[in-house]
Amino acid sequence: SENTGDRIFSSTQMDWLLNELALAPYFDYVVWLSTKPWIGPFEKNNSGWAGHIEERTQISNVIQEYISQQKQNLFVISGDSHMVAFDDGRNTDYSSDTSSSSTNATKYSFPILQTAPWDRFGSVKGGPYSHGCTAVLYERNTHYSVVDFIFTNTSSCIQIHSYGSAYKKIFSKTMCGNLFSPVVAEEPFISEEASQSCTAPPSLSTNTYMAYYASFILMFLFLLIACWSFSTCEATWLIVLALLYYLFSLGLALGIYWVLGINQIDTYYIGIILSIQMSIAVTFLTFQAYCTKRKDKDWTDVDEISSGSDIYPSRLH
Repeated sequence: SENTGDRIFSSTQMDWLLNELALAPYFDYVVWLSTKPWIGPFEKNNSGWAGHIEERTQISNVIQEYISQQKQNLFVISGDSHMVAFDDGRNTDYSSDTSSSSTNATKYSFPILQTAPWDRFGSVKGGPYSHGCTAVLYERNTHYSVVDFIFTNTSSCIQIHSYGSAYKKIFSKTMCGNLFSPVVAEEPFISEEASQSCTAPPSLSTNTYMAYYASFILMFLFLLIACWSFSTCEATWLIVLALLYYLFSLGLALGIYWVLGINQIDTYYIGIILSIQMSIAVTFLTFQAYCTKRKDKDWTDVDEISSGSDIYPSRLH
């Protein structure tokens, strides 16, 4: 769009959009692809609709006049927020229309699907969303959605399936007939089936947390073996080297992405690599400790034998 900072659309673009929305009753469904999150309170300097409330109100007024009180067939798909979120229409109305309230009629508004990203860290923008959202802040989110339009002799429906990593389905919804839901004017509506309120998305997924926990446990095991098998001086050096090794590997892994300007950091695989490295270190240290103990035992046996015979020279201490 011809975004100038003060406006998202130019006058020509806005006129075209409003005219298209006014023609919605002549179609089975109308799908509007918005590049900005729609839902959210006014926020100064926000580049999305929350920062351009006059335009948002203007569009909402047309939706209320031409679609809400008629066919209710508008469906909005929005991006620019790295998450999957859905609102059934209870939080999407920003109209200043007073005709519905003056006649004590219920306002209805359109459903919206936030779906992104293909491959980026997660982010949360806007809200609330009636059915919550799904995002992981510091991990690669590979979200996409499939929207099917199903027409039969007796009904027409929209089917939504949203997927995450490894084709895992994270959201499904089927809407038939009129798509709009009653607007909740008193307070933001969040249904009981919402995955989360979107106010505190997880920083990492469960699998990634487990990978890092495993590396920490292996590090702790390394420290125990070092303290148990070696002298204080040797154990101290081993512990310092292990910590430097761990931090260097972590810093190098993150630094490569930062230097190259890559946003898709494989947080999970970094945790796996750290766990493998610490497993190798623990295995080596265990073998070294065993060999040292075995060597000391062999020399002890030699000392015991040589103390009773002149055939074996005593070990020098």
